[in-house]
Amino acid sequence: MISVNMRGPEGATFEFIRDYADRIEQIADSIAPEKQSIMTRSWEGGGSLNLILSDIKERERSQMEIAETLSKEVRKETLARAFVQQQSTFGGRRGGMPIQYVLQAPTLDKLQEFLPTFMQKVNESPVFQMADVNLRFTKPEARIEIDRDKASLLGVSTRNIAQTLQYALSGQRMGYFYMNGKQYQILGEINRQQRNTPVDLKSIYVRSNNGEMIQLDNLVKVTENVAPPQLYRYNRFVSATVSSGLNKGYTIGDGLDEMDRIASEVLDGSFRTALSGESKEFRESSSSLMFAMILALLMIYLVLAAQFESFKDPLVIMLTVPLAIAGALAGAGAALYWLSGNTEFYWNTYQALPGVGFNGIPVALLAVNNPIAVIFTGIFMAMLDIVGL
Repeated sequence: MISVNMRGPEGATFEFIRDYADRIEQIADSIAPEKQSIMTRSWEGGGSLNLILSDIKERERSQMEIAETLSKEVRKETLARAFVQQQSTFGGRRGGMPIQYVLQAPTLDKLQEFLPTFMQKVNESPVFQMADVNLRFTKPEARIEIDRDKASLLGVSTRNIAQTLQYALSGQRMGYFYMNGKQYQILGEINRQQRNTPVDLKSIYVRSNNGEMIQLDNLVKVTENVAPPQLYRYNRFVSATVSSGLNKGYTIGDGLDEMDRIASEVLDGSFRTALSGESKEFRESSSSLMFAMILALLMIYLVLAAQFESFKDPLVIMLTVPLAIAGALAGAGAALYWLSGNTEFYWNTYQALPGVGFNGIPVALLAVNNPIAVIFTGIFMAMLDIVGL
């Protein structure tokens, strides 16, 4: 199964995402005739598409080839962003991009300062494709600063200013009323035409302590800014998760090493980094596999040392067994090749084997006139020479 996650710009409506998802569905339908079904979901701000493929025996292209072709096509649709993902082999049905790198900062201002440069380096790297970050400073924000001295002089408390703004803009439910047997909510909010722009906030009036109506333009200062629509935390730090796909020929390990390199170049000492999702499971499984291999070798060595009552013989055995396996595989491959009818290779091997000796005795004297026997005998004698017998 191939998934396509779609993300619209800040404030994108359901209709906008629906039209964009329909366009992505048409692209997927045209380039993937091997599909069994396509399921598309849309919601306000984003959407998703699941492309279910037929069995591998019934199609010529692999899932990776189809995903790469689809990824190239959806990049051309620039009204929103679409990320092609393949079903993960780590963690069952967990979704998400293969690279998920978490940046942890002490303050939000630190993230806002360093995040653009970090994302620029990630987008310039040949390792990654379709990089994105979950923390976006895209939501318009109006900050209201109250002149406390002037408000106190005019007899207006900051509490009255805050309550007036809340009743005028929040749409808070004030109560209910009944009419014609039906119940209706009473919402406190001024008309939309009177609150479309930040300047409209200054035209609101607030009542002072002596009952006079005073315009907010005399009491507050409005500053326009942008802020993230949602804040994220990881290990109690303000965080941002950088997600990315991988270009062809690169592994998850290569991607994590590249992320570490970019972090060391861009971020200062106040930042911390961590992994999430598939990247975290990959790093943990890699370290666990290495620990299991070392533990297994140690257990084998201890068992052999107890069996042979020696600390030297187990080392000899553990070093020569891999060579024996390699020789057996080489001999098996040689036998298959000889049985195919090409004996020139083995005649050359037969002529070269007498150079390998067993305590000074040529191998050719111990072998019969059979190419397969010569090969196996030569490998065996070479192993004995390595052991020192």
